[in-house]
Amino acid sequence: MAKPKKGTKENPVTQKDLAAIADALLNLNKRPYKITEAVIVDDFCNYKYEMTEGKGPYDRHKVDGKGIIVDDMREVFRNLRVHMAAVYGVFSLQGLDIQDIDLHHNDDITAEFHVSGFKVKGGEDMESISLIGSKHIAMVGGRMALTTPWIDISTLSSYKWHNELKELADKAREEVALYKEGKYIVPDIDEENEEEIVSKKDGRRHRKPKQLSISGTDGSVETEEADAVEEIESDDEFDSPI
Repeated sequence: MAKPKKGTKENPVTQKDLAAIADALLNLNKRPYKITEAVIVDDFCNYKYEMTEGKGPYDRHKVDGKGIIVDDMREVFRNLRVHMAAVYGVFSLQGLDIQDIDLHHNDDITAEFHVSGFKVKGGEDMESISLIGSKHIAMVGGRMALTTPWIDISTLSSYKWHNELKELADKAREEVALYKEGKYIVPDIDEENEEEIVSKKDGRRHRKPKQLSISGTDGSVETEEADAVEEIESDDEFDSPI
């Protein structure tokens, strides 16, 4: 006797069936890698990722970004700074009773902080994140580099706003993954105006573009002086600041 069709009264859909469907949909768009680190330098994103599937699972790769980041990534990194401020303790020092951390992204005290990068470690259910950035020091009119301790963003975390930080961490990693997949502005460098120089610091050759033309999303072209020096002969890891 043939088995009744799934979804009928004789053969109803169970919770196990629904879970299997959900897993299948999730794995359909699952990437074969995960972002583990990222840092924004002069509007370029350098990142590291780890393979989770394929011929070389757990292989780790470092990439120096060649595209200019878009506003979506800037916004996520900007929102991370409120958590750097909270971990640094500025809200506690001022006696502020913060109930909803998401209401304080634009506070003056939050604006003193800047997040340019992050590192993530741990398994899927036991992840921790370290934020990398700086804090403005008014007394000397400069910025002090900061790296937070590892912050547990799992369900067992003692950090009060671990859920909000976990959400932002996931968004940041998603934006970096999209950057890896091509979500960026391609810089248009005029090679005829490039100048090759030798660094006095390390003696290696570098390429310094005099002008950088950026094609906007509306088709316009803006040209500005580029002060950054692009290293063209270096095998160093980008261990600073990450």
